[in-house]
Amino acid sequence: MSEKKRFSREVRLRLEMCSGCVKMCRDNCPTTIASSSESFSPYMRSLNVNLNEKGIRVYDEGALDTIFSCLTCNLCNTFCLPKVDEEDLMKLARASIVESGIDVSKYSKIGESIAAYHNPLQEAHQNRIDSVKDLIPESEDSDILLFLGCMGSYREIEIARAAIELLSKLKIKFTIMQDEWCCGSPAIQTGFLKQAKEAMQHNVTEWKERGVKQIIMPCSACYRTIKISYPKHIADFDFEVKHAIEAVISTIGDSHLQKLASKVTYHDPCHLGRAANVYDEPRELLRKIPGLELVEMQHSREASFCCGSGGGVRANFKELAQSVGAFRIDEAHEIDAEYLISACPLCKYHFKELANIDNLKILDILELINQLLII
Repeated sequence: MSEKKRFSREVRLRLEMCSGCVKMCRDNCPTTIASSSESFSPYMRSLNVNLNEKGIRVYDEGALDTIFSCLTCNLCNTFCLPKVDEEDLMKLARASIVESGIDVSKYSKIGESIAAYHNPLQEAHQNRIDSVKDLIPESEDSDILLFLGCMGSYREIEIARAAIELLSKLKIKFTIMQDEWCCGSPAIQTGFLKQAKEAMQHNVTEWKERGVKQIIMPCSACYRTIKISYPKHIADFDFEVKHAIEAVISTIGDSHLQKLASKVTYHDPCHLGRAANVYDEPRELLRKIPGLELVEMQHSREASFCCGSGGGVRANFKELAQSVGAFRIDEAHEIDAEYLISACPLCKYHFKELANIDNLKILDILELINQLLII
């Protein structure tokens, strides 16, 4: 193996700190808990990368499984005193592995799909907006763009439709991109940076050509990626970026929502919470609903448990993803919640498929607000 170091001294120090730590984070890592295996723990992931970086161990299938099974939820960082940012380390490691030419075909479904279809779901690109065509405003004379995202366009269509209806009801004038590509988040999280950058550049080029000034999105992964990642990769990125929650909460009034006498809990998406520090706005919006009782699960806000589907884990390790998600559903049951509300189409889609949801109603916050909004 070449002795050439792939990472900077600062990154190597963080890997060293994580792989040699007393490992308190393993008690909070969703994949460690769900698998009951130390192979799926943060420090084992860093240890595998660290040993490879030092030329001690090659990346065999076991090591690659360990690295690519990270949810990139960064919950471990909440409990990590030196704050090594394991999510960032794993994204760096994955990108380095992909770039090195190591066989990653086992984990490449998302990257290949984005390259071929401009979405991670292997869906026909030309059908992207078919499910919302009847709602698209006739006039496109607006510098505000509603970016629907892949999950909203192809899987959680109800969320995309709710976002369009809600903005229309609130008199927010917007347009929709006919040739929208994936925001790039799934490719970034799984190490396929070439595909991510191509998607970013395509989207930004069209936004600039259309004179877009503000971008609103219902997807937390899109929001985090466009707001935080795009400026790192795209020169002269000068767009205002909002999650749809932020757009709605600044417009809606306290007296515009019907009563909902139910116990509701809110699941913080990793991309919106820990990554973008948006915790208060969703809860503030839910508290505007008359009669609603908002209760918190055992893990919430900075300590919120991942839904289990992020970082490519749902695509590459489905049973592990389902085991993680089942823990989150159990937390909602423990507090007798009637509704589990999130702000991420992937979270909702993943939760809905789990066997233990029972009578728990699972909705996106935009769907709930749209259903209760009094015009």
